[in-house]
Amino acid sequence: MDISEKQIEILKATTFTNGQNAWEFVQSRPQDAQPWVVKGILSCIEKGYRLDLLMIGWETRDIRRAQLNK
Repeated sequence: MDISEKQIEILKATTFTNGQNAWEFVQSRPQDAQPWVVKGILSCIEKGYRLDLLMIGWETRDIRRAQLNK
């Protein structure tokens, strides 16, 4: 799973409720987790969920589980 330039631009322009930049948060995660975190953040944006670390963690977990159960 690659992270596209468009996704990076969206993340750079996104700030969490705690003031943290989304792209900086993604970069702070382990390399193998980054694509999943990106999917979780973008899903939260799409669904209109608040952008806090707990909500993003739940969404990322749900996406990963759905992929594993296919």
